[in-house]
Amino acid sequence: MFLLILLLITISSLLLFWTAKRKSNYWKNRGIPGPEPLPIKGNIDLIFGKKNPFSLQLSNWSKKYGRIYGIKHGWNNVLVVSEPRMVKELIVEKFEYFHGRFLCPIVGDVDTNKFIHLFFAKGKRWKRLRSIANPAFSISNLKRIMPIVEDSIKININLLKEAESSGKCADLHEYFVELAFDIIARIAMGQGDSKQFKSEYCQIAVDTFAYVNNNIFDYIAFIFPWIGENILEPFVRATGKIRGDPNMILIDKLTKAVKQRKEERMKKIERQEEENEENLNNKKFVDFIDLFWNQRPKIMKLILK
Repeated sequence: MFLLILLLITISSLLLFWTAKRKSNYWKNRGIPGPEPLPIKGNIDLIFGKKNPFSLQLSNWSKKYGRIYGIKHGWNNVLVVSEPRMVKELIVEKFEYFHGRFLCPIVGDVDTNKFIHLFFAKGKRWKRLRSIANPAFSISNLKRIMPIVEDSIKININLLKEAESSGKCADLHEYFVELAFDIIARIAMGQGDSKQFKSEYCQIAVDTFAYVNNNIFDYIAFIFPWIGENILEPFVRATGKIRGDPNMILIDKLTKAVKQRKEERMKKIERQEEENEENLNNKKFVDFIDLFWNQRPKIMKLILK
């Protein structure tokens, strides 16, 4: 029995190494240049983590290997294209073949996972989500959220003036980050007033961006996609709050904000005070939760199709 187990482990290891070696030579066998990958990990150690910014490394490789080259992102082979004509051909003329995007396997199955949003979806699901979201993103609706944008900008300018009058040095990057996430929190996450330098949303959002491509779960998932999709994905989702995962915290806060707004609207319906198009226009500030709610009859028709 022991010998049988040992034999199976040996055969599996040899098969894994042979497959990994074959995938490592994928671009070389096709005459496409690129950095030399390791058998299993590929080039991931050069493009993962804070010390290896992905976009900066791609820029450096483009200078060395040209506008078209191949890399091995963990287990998967990726073709990097920055030739304008080919980019146009791929994303415009042949969109039906290249409509998805390369995602970390820990995201899960983009066709069946209920947590997949518009930016991760592909194919028919992306088209359906886009159709559902379209009514809320009309030109007239985008104009309705401008008062929020303008209000946050005015407050940001006043904060800069206060810093100037105090005579202290101000890091403009911090102010721009606060402004950007203040607007996002107000138009998409149910935050009522401007809370620049006082809101927890900003730091959570910054932590979320810093967490992407910079954690052990993503690292393992890129190298072993099956483990990432089938084992790590449910584990990460189940333990997100316990681990303080900023992405899960952000999603949880957004879910609660939408739920609270729904409850407020339902109470108005019970009192026969449902906001219609006219009094929605009279509101001082309108956000995307309002806009999506107001478009719900159209959205329900699309969902039921």
